[in-house]
Amino acid sequence: MRGSLLLVGPPGVGKSTVAPRVAEALGLPSVDLDARIEAEAGCRVADIFAREGEPGFRRRERACLQRVLTEGPAVVATGGGAWVDRRGRHAALRQHTAVALTAPMEVLRARLQGGAARPLLAG
Repeated sequence: MRGSLLLVGPPGVGKSTVAPRVAEALGLPSVDLDARIEAEAGCRVADIFAREGEPGFRRRERACLQRVLTEGPAVVATGGGAWVDRRGRHAALRQHTAVALTAPMEVLRARLQGGAARPLLAG
């Protein structure tokens, strides 16, 4: 593995659950990108979406991922949309390793019921 290990995949696949377990096994720190964004912003992801919309959140997400990747090797649970940004994805892959987590659609649907904490699924 080179650099950090980036866990990618759709919302609800388990990136935030898996990251600390893998990090412990590898002796690396674990970073949950959404949690880091919330800590930096002083509010929840849903509040950022409400104030700034998805484009504003994605700008924060891109910048936060870039900062995290300069802190040294870690296991990073990326947000569900972090990997959509082509430029950011390609830049990250030059020095880091990505692992895609998958789950059957029915499992993802069951995990995402309600969507209260997931702005893209709300309503």
